[in-house]
Amino acid sequence: MENKTGLTLSPRLERFLIIAFLILAILPLFIVSIFNHPCNDDYSQTANSWNYGIFYCPVFYYLNWSGNYFQNFLFIFNPLVYHLYWAYQFEFLTLGIFLFIGIYKMSGLIFGNQSKWFHIELCLACLFILFLIMPDVQQGFYWQAGIYNVYVPIILTIFFIYHTLKFYITRKNKFFIYALIFLFASVGCYEIFVAILNFIFGLFILFFLVKRKPVKYPIVLFLCSIAFSLASVLSPGNKVRMLQYPNSQQFMFSIVSSIKYSGFFLLHWLPFLVLILLVVFMKLVKMPGIIKPDSLFGMISPWYILFFSFTLVPIGLFPGFWAEGQLLPLRAVNVIYFFFLFGLLYFILSSVHYLQNHPGIRVNVPPIIKYCVFFAIIFYTFFRQNNITIAYKDILSGTAYHYNQEMYARNSMLSSKGDSCYIEPIKHIPKSLLFDEIPNSPDDWRNKAMCRYYGKKFIGLKTK
Repeated sequence: MENKTGLTLSPRLERFLIIAFLILAILPLFIVSIFNHPCNDDYSQTANSWNYGIFYCPVFYYLNWSGNYFQNFLFIFNPLVYHLYWAYQFEFLTLGIFLFIGIYKMSGLIFGNQSKWFHIELCLACLFILFLIMPDVQQGFYWQAGIYNVYVPIILTIFFIYHTLKFYITRKNKFFIYALIFLFASVGCYEIFVAILNFIFGLFILFFLVKRKPVKYPIVLFLCSIAFSLASVLSPGNKVRMLQYPNSQQFMFSIVSSIKYSGFFLLHWLPFLVLILLVVFMKLVKMPGIIKPDSLFGMISPWYILFFSFTLVPIGLFPGFWAEGQLLPLRAVNVIYFFFLFGLLYFILSSVHYLQNHPGIRVNVPPIIKYCVFFAIIFYTFFRQNNITIAYKDILSGTAYHYNQEMYARNSMLSSKGDSCYIEPIKHIPKSLLFDEIPNSPDDWRNKAMCRYYGKKFIGLKTK
C-alpha cells in the first residue's frame, strides 16, 4: 500500500510489527514475575490461616480487620497455606491469562466481525496501556495481598462488563445473573471499587432516563451494588480499622486534596495515553462498520464520556482522604487508573461510532503522522523510565535471577530444623518486585510474621 509520503507498508506487515512491538513491551513484566517471592503480609496472612483455620480465617478478617469479604475469601487459595512456595511465583502469569481472555471476549463481543488477529492485537494493546504506566506494579501485581486487592477485581470487573453487555445483546437472563456474581466479587475486593462502580451506575441510570430507555436492569445492578457495598463498608472489621485514622472524615480537606492529587496523576498519565489512544483512534476510524450503529456506544455523547472519565479520578481519590485522612496507597491508584483508562477507551469507541454515523465529517490523518506517533510510543516505551524498562533492566542485568537464587537459599535455610537462626541479607533487589528486608528487631511485626510462618522463635539478620 503506497501513500503520498512514499512510505510503503502493507496492512499485514503493519499488524505484524505492532504485535511484535506489543509482545516485546509486555513480555518482561511476565518474565520478571517468575522471580517473585513472598513479602511481609504474605507470611502473616499465611500464619493466620494456619492459626485460625483455612475456612474460618476469612470470617476472622471480616470481623476484625477488613470488610473486603471476597478478598478475605481468596486467601483460602493462598498457595503458601498449602506449602506450595513455588506456586507463588506464577500467580501474576496465571491471572494474566484470565485478563487476556476477558479482554479477548470483550473485543469479540464489540467487534465480532473482525479477524482473530485483530482481537489479539487489541488485547495486547490493552495490556500494554494498562501495565506501562500503572502507578504501582510492585504492590498491585507482584504482592499477593495487592493481587487479591487490585489485580483480581480488575479482571472480575472486565468479566462483569462483558456479561452485562452480553445480556443487553442477547437478552438472556443467565448473563445478567453472571454479571451480578462478578459484581458481588469485584465490590468485595476493595473499597475503592465501591465508590467508582456506584458512581458509574448512577451515571448510566441518569443517561438511560434522559434517553427514555428502560432502567429496570440498571437500577437492579445499582441496588445490588449498594447492598454489596454496605456489606463491605459497614463490616465490623472496617469499624476496627477506622479507629487507626484519627484525621479521617474531614470533608473540605478531602475535596481539595482529591482535586490536587488528580492533577498530579493526570499530568503523569496523559502524555503517553494521548499518544497511544490516538493510534487506536486512527486505526478504528479507518475501518468502516467497525462498531454497530445501534450499539451502546452511541447512547452518550463522546464529550460527556470524556468529562466523566476525568471526574473519576478525584472521585476515586476521595474515599482515601475521607476514610484515612491521607492519599490512598499507590496500588489503590492502580484501580483509578484502570477506570480512567476504561473511560478514555469508551470515549474513543463513542467518537468512532459518532463519526461513522455522520459521514459528512471526515478524518484524514496523513500516514506520516501515524508513523511519527508510533515511533514516539516506541521511544516512550523503551527509552524512558517506566514499568517496562525497569523490568527489562532487572532481567538483563541478572538482578532478578540472583534475587531468586538468594531468596530460595533463604527459604531453604529457614525451613530447616531449629527454632532460631541468622540469615544473610539479600544483596540483589529488583526494582520491579516488592521486597522489604526483615528487620533485626524481634518486636517488629514483620519479624514476628516471618517467625510464625517458619515456626521459629527468633530470626536475625547477619550484619558485618
